Order: sequence, then structure tokens, then C-alpha cells
Amino acid sequence: GAGSSMGSTMDASNLIKPALANGTLRCIGSTTFQEYRQVFEKDHALSRRFQKIDVNEPSIAETIDILR
Repeated sequence: GAGSSMGSTMDASNLIKPALANGTLRCIGSTTFQEYRQVFEKDHALSRRFQKIDVNEPSIAETIDILR
């Protein structure tokens, strides 16, 4: 999972789940589509604590507008 090392049963996602669940921690995260599939789709407890919002890569014209 997020922040895990090989063979580790305690990763960052397991550390923050209780705080997310009881509302003491609010979090905005970002990930790639591949990482989402690898982590969030397999960890339903973590997935329930976030709202997924897909943000596609902007076009060149949109990027120029963003930078203005």
C-alpha cells in the first residue's frame, strides 16, 4: 500500500485509516491511475475514506490557460 516497504505489514495507509475514519484527519491525495488500481481498488477500507475524482491531463491549450 501507500508508503509500504517490501514485506511490511504496517504501511502509511494503515497508520492514517483510524484518523480518517474518526474525522481527526482530513486529507487530499493524488495518485496515478495505475497506483489507484494497485492500492485503492484492493483496499476497500482505505477506498471508503476517500472520494475519487478523475482529473485528466489538460491539453496544451488548457495548460496555457491555466498558466495565465
